[in-house]
Amino acid sequence: MAIDLAGADAYFAAAVHPESSVWLGFTTNNVRTAGVVHAKAVITRLMGEAPDETLTTFEDFPRPDAAVYEQALFELRNGFVATGDETTPKWTLGSPDIGDGVRKPNRGIAPEARRWLFSNPALVMSFRGC
Repeated sequence: MAIDLAGADAYFAAAVHPESSVWLGFTTNNVRTAGVVHAKAVITRLMGEAPDETLTTFEDFPRPDAAVYEQALFELRNGFVATGDETTPKWTLGSPDIGDGVRKPNRGIAPEARRWLFSNPALVMSFRGC
């Protein structure tokens, strides 16, 4: 399954993900699509190659699709992707009238995205005896 808006919407389904209401709070498809596209680029840079779009079940590890979707939510929630309320994220503008403190620090990778890429939940469960 492709890593795209349809996959993200399925990943954040209400019966599946506890943050579904946050994801659906970004009401336009364009905003959520921009989040997924940007997050995919971030995960691609992190991994050094395009995410394998065939690893999509719980038994698979790593799960780059889940990492992309968690990264997209993280970026949208924290204002790293422009929304309809602004034409570009404020921290990329060079205008002196913006003031101090608008530049965001290195935003990094979402903790949940890292878990899907670097710590296998099945191994954790088997190690704990679950």
